[in-house]
Amino acid sequence: VKTLLPEASESVVKIATNSFLTADPPSLKKLFQGLLEWKAPTYLDPAIPGFMIITDEHHCREAHVRALWPDMSIERMPNSKCWPILECPKETLKLLKSFLSCMKT
Repeated sequence: VKTLLPEASESVVKIATNSFLTADPPSLKKLFQGLLEWKAPTYLDPAIPGFMIITDEHHCREAHVRALWPDMSIERMPNSKCWPILECPKETLKLLKSFLSCMKT
């Protein structure tokens, strides 16, 4: 978890660790394969299409995202807290596939 989330607070590491421990190991391996080598951009560009899943967590507010990224595609994931891909994998992948199918190459 520390390798995947190097700047996370201890409380976030604890939540992530608990989530990973309850997830199906083959699913986790498939999900994170190659992720450690990926270098994410250090900024957000509102001109690039964006996708976000808002969960039931108290800090997940659409207004906060819209202020930074007005055209972000935002979906809601009821019954999920911090890790929708781990807590609701089928539903999350369905939302992501729908978003990607609308993208033009």
